[in-house]
Amino acid sequence: MESQVAIVTGASSGLGAAMTKHLHGKWGMDIIGISRSFPNIIVSEGYYSVDLSKPEHVTDFIKSIKETYPPISLLINNAGFFSFESSVDINTRLFQLNILTPYMLSTELAFEPGANIINIASEAGINPSPDCIIYGATKAGMIHMTKTLAKIYAPKIRVNCISPGFFKTNLVPGNLPENLLKTIPMQYEADPKEILPVLDCILQSGYMTGVNISIDGGVSL
Repeated sequence: MESQVAIVTGASSGLGAAMTKHLHGKWGMDIIGISRSFPNIIVSEGYYSVDLSKPEHVTDFIKSIKETYPPISLLINNAGFFSFESSVDINTRLFQLNILTPYMLSTELAFEPGANIINIASEAGINPSPDCIIYGATKAGMIHMTKTLAKIYAPKIRVNCISPGFFKTNLVPGNLPENLLKTIPMQYEADPKEILPVLDCILQSGYMTGVNISIDGGVSL
């Protein structure tokens, strides 16, 4: 039996690194990890250095994957971008990385029957914040895209979404400010490994599609 092939974007650190190691170790999947820079650890199929903010790079990557690998079993659209700044360049990058690139990968790659697509959105896509208007809008768009693609692809491919709250990743450098920590009912910033039970739940639940699962310590209450 051929090994299942999974693609994980943003695989070199944070949530992406945790999910990559878990998928290879527990699920025995061959992993194609995408990152702008190569990580310290290489799992199975290895890593591609791709600038996902450039559509032409995404197109070239998709072509290479379709020519080299069998249909994909799992796609995790995890790579993203966040900035408190607002400019045309930054907002364009936000939409490309958080919406357009996941859409391109989800609609242009070849998937095997029974495959899964999992989009990593954000609590910011559920609860409006004046500090991250465009970022929140892109993550809300990702949740909407998840539900729409789930309708289009059912029953052959399941499409689901995870919306994390505050996790210890490099999306925002440094420690979580005290004023934000106080907004979390569970009163701590999560370790990336805490997303893994949710990942397992989606993969094991064949009747689940079009769902957005919040794992945010209660922030969205």
